[in-house]
Amino acid sequence: MRTISRNYKLAAKLTFVNALVSFISFFMDDQIPKTTLGFSVFITVIFISIITGILMLKGIVWVKYAVLIVSVIGFLGIFINPSYYFSEKNPMLSLMYLFSTVLQIYTLFLLFKKSGKSDKNLIK
Repeated sequence: MRTISRNYKLAAKLTFVNALVSFISFFMDDQIPKTTLGFSVFITVIFISIITGILMLKGIVWVKYAVLIVSVIGFLGIFINPSYYFSEKNPMLSLMYLFSTVLQIYTLFLLFKKSGKSDKNLIK
C-alpha cells in the first residue's frame, strides 16, 4: 500500500481551509458583483480548490506545479492592484486576504519540501 507524505496531507487541509476563507470573503466583499456570472465563477473556483485538495490527499505529484502556476498568477495580482487587497474600508477583509496569501505560501512550501521519507510512493 502506498503512503502519502504528511506534507501533502497538511497542504490539502490548508487548501480546504483556504477555500473556506475564500467562501467567507466572497460574501463580505462589496466590490465583487453578486450577479449570476460572478457567483458561477466563484463556485467554479471553490470547486477547483476542493478538487486540488483531493488530488493532494491522493498524493498526485503534478498538482504542486499547477498550484505553483496559479499561485504565481494570483501573487502578481497583489502587485498589480495592491489597493484591492489592502482596503481601508474593510480591514477584516484585508486580514482574510492576507491570511489566504500566507496559507498559499505555506502550502507551496509544504508541497515542494522534501519529506523525511522517499517520495517514490507518490503518483507522478
